[in-house]
Amino acid sequence: EEGRPVQIFGPEHAREDQHAWVCTSAPVTDRRARTPLGVVTLSGAFRTAHPHTLMLVTMAVREAVATLAGEHDRDLRRVARASEAYAGSGRFVVVDRHGWVARTEGFGVGERVWVPGSLRAGSVWVPEIGQVRAEQIAGGWVLHEERSAATTVEVVRGPSPRVLVTTGTGLDATTVEIALSERHAEIVALLAEHPEGLDTAALMARLTGATTPVTIRAEMSRLRKRLGGLLESRPYRLTVAVISR
Repeated sequence: EEGRPVQIFGPEHAREDQHAWVCTSAPVTDRRARTPLGVVTLSGAFRTAHPHTLMLVTMAVREAVATLAGEHDRDLRRVARASEAYAGSGRFVVVDRHGWVARTEGFGVGERVWVPGSLRAGSVWVPEIGQVRAEQIAGGWVLHEERSAATTVEVVRGPSPRVLVTTGTGLDATTVEIALSERHAEIVALLAEHPEGLDTAALMARLTGATTPVTIRAEMSRLRKRLGGLLESRPYRLTVAVISR
């Protein structure tokens, strides 16, 4: 639960029959999914304890993580090679199954983009990129820029504010749910009420609580990372009609 190397001495253990032990542990995390894979642990009696035990366990985990990272990098190169046929076919991003970027043409994205766990071939909305057509390849996906499929957006306020982005129609429709902070939900709702757009001063005048131009710009930058091509600037406006409830 700590998520970091720990050392437990004697009575610090929950079980009384372990009070004579010293245990040193460190978690091994999967870089791809950012989930725990396992733990490296050294346990023994007090007489076996050593000041460098914590460092030893930590270094063992670092070595394991570095090995896993090397394997992941090789996998990404394989995914990139599988997409070579798409060179020059327009703007696209190539990702593995966890959204790690193997290749990009025409998009400026980070090392990882969010993709839905239920991703399937067809139109889908991906934050940072926008509306894309997903095509499966060996080990991952090619996310092609797409502007033709119908996109509808609904912002939901309340205890769990979120945006629902539906791409396509009928049986081909896919919906992506993007969690928002209360402030971001308030901004999206305001922009939905003003399709002509709002500049920084107009947003400051309408948002609850004290704000400054700097905080507005920072909030809009963070919101753009969540909504991708749904949000434009100068003035700030939504690129599609949004339903607010």
